[in-house]
Amino acid sequence: MSHPNERTQQPSSGPTHPVNASSPRTNRIAVAALVCAILFAPLGLILGYMAESQIKRTGEHGSGLTRAALIIGWIQVLPALLAVLWVGCDALARTVHAGAFLGYGGDRGDSVGGSLLLVIVLVLLVAGILSAKKRRYR
Repeated sequence: MSHPNERTQQPSSGPTHPVNASSPRTNRIAVAALVCAILFAPLGLILGYMAESQIKRTGEHGSGLTRAALIIGWIQVLPALLAVLWVGCDALARTVHAGAFLGYGGDRGDSVGGSLLLVIVLVLLVAGILSAKKRRYR
């Protein structure tokens, strides 16, 4: 029997193991990818894909950061790529339409339809290549 003035020690409700013993840390490249995706999107995309492969290999945390970096990066890069593609296809369509590559004169009419068709064909081609790569790595 214990004395009435003695206190019995209650078990603590805190963790019984060290906090950082086996929990994986956040991937540093994923953090850098998110920062770079906001400041300079192409570098953010490169780092995002690097972090994604490291996270899959090592099991570190940071897949949400990586996903956010890739989404932000592509939202910034895609309009610029489409604009460059549009201008390049428009110039090609105008050149082909005018016959300038053969030295012919020709009508300098509107070639928006031609450039739109070239953009659609190139986007479908790139989409097919990307989907084929995804299937290959599964």
